[in-house]
Amino acid sequence: MSIKALAVLRLNEALNKNKRSKGFVCFTMLPDKRVKINVNIEGLSPGLHGIHIHEYGDMSNGCISAGTHFNPQKKTHGGPLSKQRHVGDLGNIRVDHNRKANITIYDHLISQRLLEEQIDRKVFGYWPCYIYSRVAR
Repeated sequence: MSIKALAVLRLNEALNKNKRSKGFVCFTMLPDKRVKINVNIEGLSPGLHGIHIHEYGDMSNGCISAGTHFNPQKKTHGGPLSKQRHVGDLGNIRVDHNRKANITIYDHLISQRLLEEQIDRKVFGYWPCYIYSRVAR
């Protein structure tokens, strides 16, 4: 049985008034222990946007209450292929000229434990601090 988690996009309204972004991110644990991350977002400005997992699911004060990038191993910041990186550093997504991104990322650091026990306490975001809501399994 695959372990899955789904995060639904929620904007940080303080930073993004009058924006119409929406979307979701689906996480699936694969048999080889990697996690498949399907990203489907629309309404962003074209170009690159960093995507990451925050420490907390607390959105009471936008990006500030979400905490830093999820980093249980206390590693330095890095890209998805770096030997040293936060578990929450997932790299960039490219939004096309139609303001859409539909991509798949494969990650080896997000663990089954994170998906099973902790992912509903995390917040997913992409610069400039758009926030994903709590996760439903």
